[in-house]
Amino acid sequence: MFPLIFSALLLSLFSTSCSLISTSPHPLDSLTPDEITAIRRVILASPLGSSSGPLSFHYVGLDEPDKPQLLSFLSNPTAAPRPPRRAFVVARAGKETREIYVDITNSKIISDSTYGGIGYPIFTLAEQAAAVSLPMSYTPFIESVAKRGVDLSEVICSTFSVGWFGERKKGKRVLKVPCFVAGETANFYARPLEGITIVVDMDEMQIVEYRDRVQLPVPKAEGTDYRRRTKSGSVGQPEGTGFEINGNIISEKCACRRVLYRGFVSELFVPYMDPVDEWYYRTFFDEGEFGFGLWASPLVPEADCPAGAAFLDGYYAGQDGKPIKIENVFCVFQRYAGDVAWRHTEFGLLEGVIREVRPEVSLVVRMVAALGNYDY
Repeated sequence: MFPLIFSALLLSLFSTSCSLISTSPHPLDSLTPDEITAIRRVILASPLGSSSGPLSFHYVGLDEPDKPQLLSFLSNPTAAPRPPRRAFVVARAGKETREIYVDITNSKIISDSTYGGIGYPIFTLAEQAAAVSLPMSYTPFIESVAKRGVDLSEVICSTFSVGWFGERKKGKRVLKVPCFVAGETANFYARPLEGITIVVDMDEMQIVEYRDRVQLPVPKAEGTDYRRRTKSGSVGQPEGTGFEINGNIISEKCACRRVLYRGFVSELFVPYMDPVDEWYYRTFFDEGEFGFGLWASPLVPEADCPAGAAFLDGYYAGQDGKPIKIENVFCVFQRYAGDVAWRHTEFGLLEGVIREVRPEVSLVVRMVAALGNYDY
């Protein structure tokens, strides 16, 4: 899932001269902070909100209208009915996963069903933060750290999904919490506390399994830091911006041509394939288990994006269902790579030689998700 609100940004890719996107607001417009708040209010007012046990929101996003209905409306907004404005919500309550559809316009729940599969929803940032704090007060772990001659104040823990290996029955909702030593380097992933396995029950939020199998030396910090000491360079847009942004619609100043209806990252699979106890399970689904939207990073002008780039903010729903803002989470710019898209020289004309050269220019919409030691 992609919890960051990103639905209409770029994905239609039509020119502003087209009637296809002249309507405002667009049916694919991102959920606004007010809409996220309203969705939360509707769910909290339902029987689900008053049930025993905590309620946590794991995904809140636009329930996109059907493609034929959408295109029919966009081609003739004055005559065709506007697609309904709905949201899809994944929540946890009473140790169950609920899939909820909300009619935003009429402030009511359309359907609420319990998910019956063996998987679990995306991990929230709040519960991951709670999980990584548990080892710091867990006596067996403190003793393991001391046995390795490491200062506990230099230890940083992370949350790793446990993988799936063909199980047919639903088990507990658990995470493994490996730990590392930072010390004098920001690259703490290069300095793992090997041999230790910590399993956390995410519903009970407690350590349910602990093993210190083997004691191995912690790698030294020297030579591991990736931070550079010089200022990053920047590139510009020599001919200025050749696009316009209207709300969530990005369009280039060119003739109307449909390019793409919907684009998305389906998944990124990262298997480490080391058979030892502390590594075999590391088979991450970075997008579905942790979420590119949740781990999106604010972009740095003239470093992540060139001078003159346009920046946009994004919102996602936190574990409590309230909207959370990430500033400058998207940037839009045109990239000039110095390549030629098309050219011709003609010698045969009476008026002399003519040359026509058209540079290759790419429209770029960029975001960066930093999941652990991977930046996407």
